[in-house]
Amino acid sequence: QYYGIETKENSFGYLANWSSGKDVPELKASLETINKTASQLITDIDRHYADLIKEYPMEIAPPENGSKEPLQNEQEALYLINDNAFLHIQHVEDGWDYSLYDKETRRLLDGGRIEPELVELSPVKVPIAAARTAAMAILGIEPETVVYTGPDVLEELLAAQLEPLPILPDKTADDKPDMRLNLEDMYFWGYTKDDMLPLSKDRALELLDLDAPVYMLYSSNEESLVFDSEDISLHDGLFGIATEDWTAIKEKVPVSDPERRFHDCPTDTFLIYQLSKNASADLRFASLDKLKEPPCRTDYIPIYTGELERDDDQIVTLENLYRRFNIDRPADFTGHSLSVSDIVAIKQGDAVSYHYCDSIGFKELTTFSKERPQKQERKSVLEQLKSKPASPHPTAHKKEKYEKEISR
Repeated sequence: QYYGIETKENSFGYLANWSSGKDVPELKASLETINKTASQLITDIDRHYADLIKEYPMEIAPPENGSKEPLQNEQEALYLINDNAFLHIQHVEDGWDYSLYDKETRRLLDGGRIEPELVELSPVKVPIAAARTAAMAILGIEPETVVYTGPDVLEELLAAQLEPLPILPDKTADDKPDMRLNLEDMYFWGYTKDDMLPLSKDRALELLDLDAPVYMLYSSNEESLVFDSEDISLHDGLFGIATEDWTAIKEKVPVSDPERRFHDCPTDTFLIYQLSKNASADLRFASLDKLKEPPCRTDYIPIYTGELERDDDQIVTLENLYRRFNIDRPADFTGHSLSVSDIVAIKQGDAVSYHYCDSIGFKELTTFSKERPQKQERKSVLEQLKSKPASPHPTAHKKEKYEKEISR
């Protein structure tokens, strides 16, 4: 929160499960450790941030229309960064906001809040310029050129956000080559040509196996033809197939099946499962020991599969996947960040194992079946009576006993 990063959506369930059942002294000790460590991190990051600003000085180039560099008390400004993106800085009640727009498409790429402390710690004297520098540091932008622009461009950017994204005519959900991706995902990536449909990496591999023409899409709104599977493996962005090509082959192409690709892939592979929309709310963000029964395959859907990096240590492999799908998520990954209740399948050679993302680390599952375990249902009293063997009538029993007494 100190750096304006919103974490509630991903961390609340994790913290709730982690703290469950712990005593107050134990929680207090843990929170003190967290507080101390966070303070050390913030101090070191701020110090390093100040050094970076000194190491990479920026030149603010005035535009041809003669607009000025912001004044000391200016509350809002728009900059063209590296001639490919617009950065909007605006003062709000409790700090500064920033928004990043693609120059070509005019679409919003990123945005967030800059805490006042970051501006106050900056060696830059003008507050809005300090906020601009902080925003670029948060976004990881190393500027070569920064041009201060006028309000007319900002009006164009804001108006563009109100325009609906174009959609292809007569395209239904069942007509897409990849059910996990929409045109909006492709446009957000930066590719906006209307004659292309988006593909994820594993779907691109599936279509390549069927000799379909597949393209690598770039955020610069360009594309290049895929020649072999190595091209797909090395490309970190989205893929596509021309609408005309998809129309010609779609009747013969099976639906995407990440599970089948996971099992058929000749190399070591992983597959991420996440709970379906129909799964019980009690299963979401639940630690493994809180579940009433083992996780069932019918509650999950396969989200994403890919090749594993060469690493014999399974624990390291899982932790690397957790880090990747939280911090450096692939462009074609449409699920939520990897978190508690998700399941990661690992295939190394012929061995397949399933691992539950728990409140702390991963726990291997002994079963991940499509069938729920059968419960032993208790019979009702009436059913128990019906299932008992028939006993002699009480009167008959007494008569028999009486006759034996007389005989004796």
